[in-house]
Amino acid sequence: MNEPCAYVAEQAVSYWRYALDWLPILIFIGLLVYFMRRLVKPQHAEIKQYRIEHIGELRRQNELLERIARALEQRPPA
Repeated sequence: MNEPCAYVAEQAVSYWRYALDWLPILIFIGLLVYFMRRLVKPQHAEIKQYRIEHIGELRRQNELLERIARALEQRPPA
């Protein structure tokens, strides 16, 4: 009768063994993700600033093109 209890205890020990075997790998992957996210964050700020500047430049170009279009519409036909 002790045999099933010994099997359950041995099985529980093996689960802990698997967990402890994988723990360093999971910690390593977690550290990789953490540092990769820290490296990418400053680039997000630079990209955001670039987009803001780019949108401003597009608006300026749009205003100039509208001004040119209005001037062409006001000209008498040749």
